[in-house]
Amino acid sequence: MRSGYPLDQCALYKIQRKSLLALRLNRSLGFVRARANNPSMYKVWNEAKASGGFRTIEAPREDLKAIQKRIATLLQRVLPPKFLYSPVKGQSYIDNALVHRGSREVRLLDVRDYFGNCQSEAVFRFFSSRMKCSPDVAWLLTGLTTRGGHLPQGSPCSPILSFFCCEPMWQEIDNVVKGAGCKLTVYVDDITISGEHCPEAMIYEVKKILLRHGHKHHPTKERRHTDRPAEITGVIVGPAKFSAPHRHFKKLQAARIASVTAVTEDQRLLELSRARSLESQIQQLVRLSQAGQP
Repeated sequence: MRSGYPLDQCALYKIQRKSLLALRLNRSLGFVRARANNPSMYKVWNEAKASGGFRTIEAPREDLKAIQKRIATLLQRVLPPKFLYSPVKGQSYIDNALVHRGSREVRLLDVRDYFGNCQSEAVFRFFSSRMKCSPDVAWLLTGLTTRGGHLPQGSPCSPILSFFCCEPMWQEIDNVVKGAGCKLTVYVDDITISGEHCPEAMIYEVKKILLRHGHKHHPTKERRHTDRPAEITGVIVGPAKFSAPHRHFKKLQAARIASVTAVTEDQRLLELSRARSLESQIQQLVRLSQAGQP
């Protein structure tokens, strides 16, 4: 069961003084100021994507990361809408996928460069207009959570802030999907829509809403599944059952082998941890499937 409180009960709501913001972040004002609007607080590198190409990772330094974690924690205590599954406490990629069990048709959309298109202006607007912070406090919060004019890939508060910055867009999409008699779930930048039938006009309207709000879907990642299993956030969901994808078992086997052949103790422990995590995920899906969940 989801829990949380209204937005106006958040500890970041209606802060009018920077000194009070620092207090809510459990830091001194000088400490907070020194880490805002400071690109050098990030380590930046390109990481290869499984689908090809690269994504730019902008990982904050540990001291800034601690502040961002605090901001994320406070925002994640706000009660989320039913369609949002990440980042939501107590919800997982499995919960997201199982919403669509039993649907004849599943449509999958991926938002392209989601964090990169969440601009600093939208972050400032959220803190100043929605959170009703004073302009200087909103600007300081924006400086703590953005880099280079956007939300960074690698920050612990980018997932929840991206939702709040784009909440009007997500609410519009939810209304359109509900109006067509379908189900919607959002897992950061992964959109899943399902139902007895997903009208093409509805999918087209969803894409138009994305564009109107400065985002767009990734055409090569769009998928349509009718009367057959679909992979939804790493779970194979069919009309009557669900399971882990085959690659999870391959990864589990590879991690077990790597733990045996590891040269160092640190490598061995890392691979063992990876294997246990994968094993736990697979076993959870097996238990749920056998119990006839969701």
